[in-house]
Amino acid sequence: QLDAATRQRLTQHPDANVRARAEKLITAGTAGREEVIRDSLAALELAGDRERGAAVFEKRCAVCHRLHGKGSPVGPDLASLSDKTPATLLRAIVDPNQAVEPRYLAYTAATIDGRTYSGILTDETGGSLTLVDSQGKAKVLLRVELEELRSTGKSLMPEGVEKDLSPQDLADLLHYVGQP
Repeated sequence: QLDAATRQRLTQHPDANVRARAEKLITAGTAGREEVIRDSLAALELAGDRERGAAVFEKRCAVCHRLHGKGSPVGPDLASLSDKTPATLLRAIVDPNQAVEPRYLAYTAATIDGRTYSGILTDETGGSLTLVDSQGKAKVLLRVELEELRSTGKSLMPEGVEKDLSPQDLADLLHYVGQP
């Protein structure tokens, strides 16, 4: 019942107990990324619809990505992907960590008052840093309030997005993203 971003946040939680429980509950019975990619290949056999793909994009992707003038610039602008094959786009959606530009790596910040924040690092000064989360919300954190800041080594785009999309949704999204 959890969306992909929440699943990722829980499995990367700074508290080892929370992380272990989340891993056990969330990843129980899930396949590795290669198996998930193989299972998702059926979407490549379906005819995609641009209009339905636009609706999927607006519902699932626009919070972080921009395309055709819509969405938020948290993640990469997808206009540059119109020359990619549907199979390449599918792999990038299903396995977002296969190739991540450093500026889109997720960071987790823990504050001395016990709060945690996740997002991409968009600004740094000597006294503060700014994290932008997967909802596009910026959080400025003072360095004196930080207990820890660490890169997750992964994309802000969470794994498991395919759980929220049917094969037809994927086909429609691939058609929409792949069109100039």
